[in-house]
Amino acid sequence: MEKRKSAAALRIVSLAPSATSILCAVGAKKWLAGVTKWCALVAPVNGLPKLGDCWSLDLAEVLKLKPTLVIGSVPYKQETVAKLLAQPLTFLAMNPRTLGDVENDIRMLARLVDRGKQGERVVGWMRTEFEKVATKARRAKERLRVYCEAWPNPRISSPPWVAELVKRRNDRATGPEGFRGTGGRSTAGRDRAGMGGD
Repeated sequence: MEKRKSAAALRIVSLAPSATSILCAVGAKKWLAGVTKWCALVAPVNGLPKLGDCWSLDLAEVLKLKPTLVIGSVPYKQETVAKLLAQPLTFLAMNPRTLGDVENDIRMLARLVDRGKQGERVVGWMRTEFEKVATKARRAKERLRVYCEAWPNPRISSPPWVAELVKRRNDRATGPEGFRGTGGRSTAGRDRAGMGGD
């Protein structure tokens, strides 16, 4: 009973489309007080206040929404997160490195809003869909070389879970190995089955 009271009191501002998508998938949209301008691309959040993200954020706009929890995800700008941490609110930063981490983030957010069973269903659905892709890929005659990049400027390589997805399709990930740059200048990277990211 106490968990339900705690969840009901939540006012969540999501600065990560991934977190917004997860919360909507487990039936917790009603606890979202605000989202990023990118979230509507991955979740049904029309009508909610649209904010910046972990790179560019008007802190005053966030505080107007009186959140009890702000969720962000890497990559982020340190100055932006520092401003959030200086406020009397809880900030949760997600940084999944593997597909296992992604599943754990789904479970964590689901439990946070008292939707543990729904979280397990989402994880199960995700695994089923990945297996469908893998099964179809096994019949393919050609392996693709897939360039993976998390952000163009500054250029940031994708986290390892992206390479895991590519590998499940029996393709090969390619891109800058753990490279973080400024100015968006192109870099030469090595082909590799798994990629590192910061």
